[in-house]
Amino acid sequence: MSFLSLTVVSFSSYSPTYDMLYICKRCQPGCDVCEDDSPCLANYNWAFRISLLTISVICIFLTLLLSFYVYRYRKLKVINVASPIFLCITLLGCVIMYCEMAAIFPVLSMYSCIATKWTRHMGFCLTYSALLLKTWRVSLTYRVKSAHKLKLTDKQLLQWLFPILLVMAIYLGTWTISSPPEAVYIEDWDKLKFKQCDYNWWDHSLAIAVLDKNICQADYRIANLHYFHFYLFI
Repeated sequence: MSFLSLTVVSFSSYSPTYDMLYICKRCQPGCDVCEDDSPCLANYNWAFRISLLTISVICIFLTLLLSFYVYRYRKLKVINVASPIFLCITLLGCVIMYCEMAAIFPVLSMYSCIATKWTRHMGFCLTYSALLLKTWRVSLTYRVKSAHKLKLTDKQLLQWLFPILLVMAIYLGTWTISSPPEAVYIEDWDKLKFKQCDYNWWDHSLAIAVLDKNICQADYRIANLHYFHFYLFI
């Protein structure tokens, strides 16, 4: 008896032979189409992920400890000249950026991708805006050719910092509401899938803005160095 006839007879007579010939196996998670029970998702290296999270937590603790040190010894000349408030703001931005690792530690979802974008970009904006404003103050100090010494206080600089953070918060909020980042599947070299937060023109726009900010900060540093050497030889 041929294979086909055996199948037909077994099916028609409700014998267990059909179940013995055809065993349906459930597809593994993440498989769109499967032929067997082979895995479609890549396995997470949890030991490596835990080690990275541990390093991030240690960096957060050390950064907070450094912030406490800056606040405690804020009256020292070397710290007072460098503006303790903006030093602490810079360190706070670093802490926020370190929190990105905690956001991507579990299996990615839409909410973890949103937390990743907020911690990364808001922390970066806070850190480098504080550095840029400090550099801008030094630049104005050397550029002013008046007999009166120009003095910009920390309070005046903070009035410039808050609008920058507000613009970033509005941008990230609009991004989150209109087009929240999703966790999408991509394939590795072994054709196994794993999740990664998607990138779109919102990310590219921020990347261009960050590049412009770095260029402006580099220009200010070059200008400050030029004016410093100019006044040094007068």
